Amino acid sequence: MGEFIARCPLDQGFRPGSGISLEGRGTFYELYGGSYIYQSAILDSNGNLAGTGHTSTAVLWGARMGEIEWPSLLVMAGDFTLQYPEFFTASPGLHYAFLQMHDPRRYDTNLLFTDGHIGSHELREPPEHLRNSEYHIVRPSYTGRTGRVGGRSGGRGGR
Repeated sequence: MGEFIARCPLDQGFRPGSGISLEGRGTFYELYGGSYIYQSAILDSNGNLAGTGHTSTAVLWGARMGEIEWPSLLVMAGDFTLQYPEFFTASPGLHYAFLQMHDPRRYDTNLLFTDGHIGSHELREPPEHLRNSEYHIVRPSYTGRTGRVGGRSGGRGGR
């Protein structure tokens, strides 16, 4: 078994312009104890998942492996860039557009899939931000929000 790694060497925390009070206060590792997040739920202003403390929709929250459809596509975890799709589903969520860890102009991320394989991918904008041929951020049954309020796409996090 390999060594447990909780800190990404490219982790710089929230990028300038995020508008979040934690901007410039440290890396995600220093702020949260890890540079990586588990995909238990997706923040969603239309979600109804109880127990998370946020309006959200379950992804892996309470799921058993036998219930997972498309395990080679469904994301289990990734670096903090994985939260970028929540820019389109959570409200307000401007800071989700400022989570790039690998390149300040792209949403490149390392993803761990539920079947155990790892891959590097660039996260996409709507309409392919939640499910596409390379990855699924949500389960096939997801019916929550898929775009920004007022039609704002957000672009590239202030590029």
